[in-house]
Amino acid sequence: MPQTGRTQTEQWFLSEQLRSEELSLKKASIYAKQTDDPKLRTMCERFRDLHEKNVRILSSLAGEGNAGAGAGMTGGRAEFGGPAAFGGGGVEGAGTRRL
Repeated sequence: MPQTGRTQTEQWFLSEQLRSEELSLKKASIYAKQTDDPKLRTMCERFRDLHEKNVRILSSLAGEGNAGAGAGMTGGRAEFGGPAAFGGGGVEGAGTRRL
């Protein structure tokens, strides 16, 4: 199996970004279909196209890194247990900084 040099954490973040891009793609598609304003529709379609491109790139990267990170693949997307899978039950106060 080829090694990518990517850690499990890096692969997890890649998977999370892919999930985010997939959601943004879905939203932009829905918004484009729902609007009657041609300028707004065009803008939503551009966002959709951008997110679609990002999904293709991230899917490719996630597929490459799969062998090196030990992640399972489902439907072209890497599946991970999240941060808790990396030795903890989560980070207390995640996103905040204690002084």
